[in-house]
Amino acid sequence: MAIYIVTMFFIIGWYPILKNTFNKNGKKYYCILACILLSLLIGLRHESLGMYDTEYLYIPNFKQICKMTMFEVLRTFDFFRGNGLYICTKIFTYLSTNQYLWLFVTSLPFTISFSYFVYKYSKLPSLSFFLIFGLRIYLVNFFLIRQSIAAAILIWSYEFIKNKKLIPFILTVLLASWFHTTAIVFFIAYPLVHFKIGFKQMIAILGCLYIAIYYKADFFEFIFSLFGDVYYSGYYTTATSFDTLTYFYIYLLIVGIIVILKWGRVYSEDDKIMINCLNIATGFMAFSTILAEFYRIGMFFGAFGAVALANAYVDTRFKQYRIFIYIVIIVLFGAYAIKGIADMSMYPYKSCFS
Repeated sequence: MAIYIVTMFFIIGWYPILKNTFNKNGKKYYCILACILLSLLIGLRHESLGMYDTEYLYIPNFKQICKMTMFEVLRTFDFFRGNGLYICTKIFTYLSTNQYLWLFVTSLPFTISFSYFVYKYSKLPSLSFFLIFGLRIYLVNFFLIRQSIAAAILIWSYEFIKNKKLIPFILTVLLASWFHTTAIVFFIAYPLVHFKIGFKQMIAILGCLYIAIYYKADFFEFIFSLFGDVYYSGYYTTATSFDTLTYFYIYLLIVGIIVILKWGRVYSEDDKIMINCLNIATGFMAFSTILAEFYRIGMFFGAFGAVALANAYVDTRFKQYRIFIYIVIIVLFGAYAIKGIADMSMYPYKSCFS
């Protein structure tokens, strides 16, 4: 557990040092350093770290692909089921068949993509990097490799949403869905994120929770009939996930904190997009209380919330309470991250050199 706690403290503490030392370049150097640190932590992990996916799904598939031809890979892994990872994996095996090098390479897209986004849009990078821990988004990337790469691609789509470039946005989402089919849901971001922040978003979030509680059978019957997905139907009726109910409350709490911090302030276009993405994530988290897979969809949108909360903290009019607010955020989300590390079987940390 110590390595995770040290990493979080390093992320919090080094930004003011680098900023004061290098002035304008301090933010750039900090983001590069944080990216390297997070990439090493996740990239050098042992395959047994985290939930079962890496050890019992991805690594066996990697070993199988090493023995297959590209034609066999295309025939075995359905192109339209979000299996682009395995096609890329086959290309990788022409260069190396080392499974730990493959794990390292597949860990880079998210850390690089998020670090660049933080550098470009966050007003307090240290808090944004900390919150990616606190929201457990970074943690699930230890074992959800396809989702991790899809999320990395979707982060790059932010520029197209902001500048209202529809065609590049569509192509980016389609590329992400090639790695994880559920990324196709991100299409809803384009028409929804430009709405003015107000009570309608909270009503929509509570409406999602109401449906999830009182109409879950009808809702999921419609979902399963629409996609014809027997696997997820069985998952819904027989399985549960870790802390799915907590996800909704945590995301709802972040929305509430941002609204309070931004009270009396004008929302910029970036604020609207990021906060609306967070609102969408919170709505999906309501359904994750029934079907665990919805928390994965929620996290596609949730990464933007880490930057939104950091920016709201910097912009708040309650300057006299900033230290207190900062401590509360660190303690609350730090504790949530630590609990997640234990719940996700990521403790004790094991490296590929173990």
